[in-house]
Amino acid sequence: MSLRAAALAGAALLLSSCIATQQDVLDLSQQSDELKTQVEELKRTVGSLQANQADLSVSIKQLREDLTAYTETVKASQGDMSKLSVKLDDIGAQLSGKVAALGQTINQAQSKGLEDQKAALAEAKKESATEIFYTAEKRLQARDHAQAAKGFEQYLRDFPKADLIDVATYDLGLSYYGLKQ
Repeated sequence: MSLRAAALAGAALLLSSCIATQQDVLDLSQQSDELKTQVEELKRTVGSLQANQADLSVSIKQLREDLTAYTETVKASQGDMSKLSVKLDDIGAQLSGKVAALGQTINQAQSKGLEDQKAALAEAKKESATEIFYTAEKRLQARDHAQAAKGFEQYLRDFPKADLIDVATYDLGLSYYGLKQ
């Protein structure tokens, strides 16, 4: 009996170690499944990060292109402003010359008789009217609507019976339209 009891005890011992081994295998299998799930989640996260990185890369590229376009626009605007400054300087010089010429004309008219004075003033006024009109026209073409409107208003006020009164009235309307008035 003792041999039999020893064999039974040995078999029970072997079976209990097999059960523990099976439990360990089940635990390892469960841990393996959990690790696979975690790996899949990490793959999805990495994929999402890569997609976000690609989107950010595209956005950065677009921003660079926009910045380049903006820089070119600024450079072009600076060039246009330089040209405009030169034109304004030229117009200022022309006006200074015309004012000086007008001053000389007035001085000459004062030294002449009354009839000569009236004739000289009429000629100067006509030149002044033409100058005001063409200066306002140039400002309208340059889209300086506020200054163009002032010029046409002055022309209409100072020379109500001038030859170009209809054109000045129309151009004044265009200036107001440009100002949204």
